[in-house]
Amino acid sequence: MTYSLIAILAVLIHCIVNIDILDVRRELKISAVKYYRYFLYAAVIFHITDACWGFFYDRKLAIALYINTTIFFVALAISVLMWTSFVVHYLENNNKTSRAFSLAGKLIFTAQVAVVIVNFFKPILFSITRDCEYVPGIARYILYQIQTLLFFITSVYSFVGFIKSEGAAKSRHLAISLSGLAMIVAIIFQILDPLMPYYSIGYMLGCCVIHTFVLEHEKAEYVHELEEAIGREEQQKKQLGETKQLAYTDPLTGVKSKLAYLEAEARMNGRIREDELEEFAVAVFDLDGLKFVNDTLGHDAGDKYIKEACRLICNFFKHSPVFRIGGDEFVVIMEDQDYKNREQLLSDFNLQIEENINLGQVVISAGYSDFNREKENEISFVFKRADENMYKRKKFLKETKNAL
Repeated sequence: MTYSLIAILAVLIHCIVNIDILDVRRELKISAVKYYRYFLYAAVIFHITDACWGFFYDRKLAIALYINTTIFFVALAISVLMWTSFVVHYLENNNKTSRAFSLAGKLIFTAQVAVVIVNFFKPILFSITRDCEYVPGIARYILYQIQTLLFFITSVYSFVGFIKSEGAAKSRHLAISLSGLAMIVAIIFQILDPLMPYYSIGYMLGCCVIHTFVLEHEKAEYVHELEEAIGREEQQKKQLGETKQLAYTDPLTGVKSKLAYLEAEARMNGRIREDELEEFAVAVFDLDGLKFVNDTLGHDAGDKYIKEACRLICNFFKHSPVFRIGGDEFVVIMEDQDYKNREQLLSDFNLQIEENINLGQVVISAGYSDFNREKENEISFVFKRADENMYKRKKFLKETKNAL
């Protein structure tokens, strides 16, 4: 009964300590941890067969004991194969030694399965007497010795890697070396005393050692991936912000672009629908004579004319966003302070323009309109009235210039 209890304890410890890795619902991104999960599955199956072995042996169930022992050696072969696969991926050494180690695991697995099959016809691995006595065969000792050699080479190789490595690699090599050493001791005792579950004890100790390092490795990799993801996100935000800034800024004048106006319009329409916007005004500006400047003085002079016009608008409407929505057309959305002073601002602006006509400087037609909260549900109605008023002003300025 002691035999089974120790094996059952090993199963429980495996499941408790490694529950986060054994959980099939959890996606594991690190390949080494995935292979460690496969090894744990194999180890748990091995422990279960080991626990059943003690149960059948104590109750002298010869047939059940024979079948279970056969399964025991197959499970042992699978666990060794999974162990070698895990070690190769965990140490991340893609060299001849790793490939040889992987090949050795596959050969041991194949040899042990072959011996199990042969054992049906000739008891070279084990036999069970009618009195339910377990009789080890010569093949059992050979297979255990081969496994001991495999774990010894692994332990020595990992210890050398531990001495030469740094950082996370150093910890990984130490974990494999210590777990390999635990398995060597366990197998030696198992060879000497087949009626005690030393192999299960070795797996239990080895896995507890590895778990600490594997889990820390996974956490470190997760933190690293998270930091990289955050860095990429911040870089993307920065690039997006720079791109957005370029798209929302008029390259010639430096004021807001037509795209920025369309977004502001949509945002204000939302505020109107939510009844969050009570008062604002829209002013529309159109440059007079830009085509004449371009045709007679060239486009460089036309660009200068646009910049001067924009500077004049910005000087008067300092507290409001200024948008260039066309080649010679600007829009100002007035809220708060500029909205309260809108009539005075437009009056002063128009006086300046009339003075500019006499001085031969930039001429701008302007018209504005207030938002009527009771009748309107979007900014386009306000813009349309402001545009109509701008054209009335343009007609007046044209008549003024013709009169001079």
